[in-house]
Amino acid sequence: ALLKGSLDAVLGSGVLTEADVADLKTNQTDNFFVSLTEPIQNRIIVINTAKAPTDNLQNRKVIIHAVDKNAIIQKELAGLDAPAESLFPKDAPYSGAHLTPRPDYDFEKATLLNCPAVN
Repeated sequence: ALLKGSLDAVLGSGVLTEADVADLKTNQTDNFFVSLTEPIQNRIIVINTAKAPTDNLQNRKVIIHAVDKNAIIQKELAGLDAPAESLFPKDAPYSGAHLTPRPDYDFEKATLLNCPAVN
């Protein structure tokens, strides 16, 4: 309906797929203006840290550095989001702290963290 002109606007979350929004934003610029707001919530994967193997901090660090969040965002969300580093969006009150070390994708670091110590 939007492409045929019988619908003036699409508002809200989940109305269009990420691929549809990306297509409108990049390929339909003569007919449509796409405006995205700052996130009001993050999409997250929750890890149960009370049960093995994720009860071990070292294992959680390996997982964090082994997951390429950017690649997932490009493939599954059409590149429309940015990796989340915390439970709440960075613009939420008291949520703009810059944590170090950064939990970035680093497969080499994940591999090294996962290696047993050599004596």
